[in-house]
Amino acid sequence: MAAVLITATVSGGGDIAVPADVPTIGQAVQRANSGDRVLVSPGRWIGSVDLGGKSITIESTHGAERTVIDAMGMGPALRLVSGEGPRTIIRGFRITGGIGDPMIYDANSRVGGGIVILGGAPRIEQCIIDGNSADYRGGGVYAARSAFQLIDCTVTGNASEKGGGVYVFGGTPVLRGGSISFNEARYGGGGVFVDRSTIDISGILFDEDQARFSGGAVSVLDARPTITGCRFLNNRAGVGGGAVHLGWGATLKQSDNEFVQQGDDIEGGSSGRLRAAKGACCFGDLCIEVLEQACAQAGGRWEGPETDCVGILAARCQAVRPGDLDHNETVDIRDLGQLLLIWGDLEVEGR
Repeated sequence: MAAVLITATVSGGGDIAVPADVPTIGQAVQRANSGDRVLVSPGRWIGSVDLGGKSITIESTHGAERTVIDAMGMGPALRLVSGEGPRTIIRGFRITGGIGDPMIYDANSRVGGGIVILGGAPRIEQCIIDGNSADYRGGGVYAARSAFQLIDCTVTGNASEKGGGVYVFGGTPVLRGGSISFNEARYGGGGVFVDRSTIDISGILFDEDQARFSGGAVSVLDARPTITGCRFLNNRAGVGGGAVHLGWGATLKQSDNEFVQQGDDIEGGSSGRLRAAKGACCFGDLCIEVLEQACAQAGGRWEGPETDCVGILAARCQAVRPGDLDHNETVDIRDLGQLLLIWGDLEVEGR
């Protein structure tokens, strides 16, 4: 795919050239102030770049086919985990070589092979996201509680357990234009896995995405996606939903889509109301995602609907005493009862 750059001028910002002014993209980000542009010359730039919450534009001067951010197996290529907003823009890079972030869950459950996004609303435009993997979620992109936008990008040749190309949890993301193709999921959502999100997907070619279980191109769980003007071609799922699989509590609003092959079908869904939204529940230094009522019954502190333990645990779950769930200064059988009570509300994902 030939990348055509649309260069935006940010009012009040200055330009930092890589490598003319600083030798690496990471050093340019550290130097940049709000509104600045980091202009990157062609080449292969090695390592992982963390935006650190900065409202800056990072763009290549000659497009994604000539300018590569290669994580080289050191983690994700890009980390946008500090609530970067709509004035944070990544434009015109090939993003590859990522193996996911071990800091969100743990080293055995990496997410976001190429890009990790937590919160905020950054824009990623005219990029090629390929050759990344994550053993848990989001081979190409993982996003939680975010309104990020993925515009005119090519997401191809990525792999994970769920969401081979893109995994979204919560939030209101937008995927528009470009293609999501040749991605693979060991479970569901070869192209995209949508979990409790009101995602808007439009104008995308889904081609040759596959999942061993459900949702070759798109798998939906307890969510309300809108899919318009997309083309589904040669997508496959081992059990059902070559194009789209609607899991528990999923509803789909779709129009003007083209389903080319017989196997590119829509399967599943629920006519009932979506279940009440779960959220993070703190018990000292323990965090579990459950319904508000279950959290209250077990004596925990509920952090609100569609919050999750990824962002809550380190920031707000503080232990009075490790394991003392009823806060009586003693770890005993009653604490086990509290834990069993709240675990009883958990459901197996995908049911």
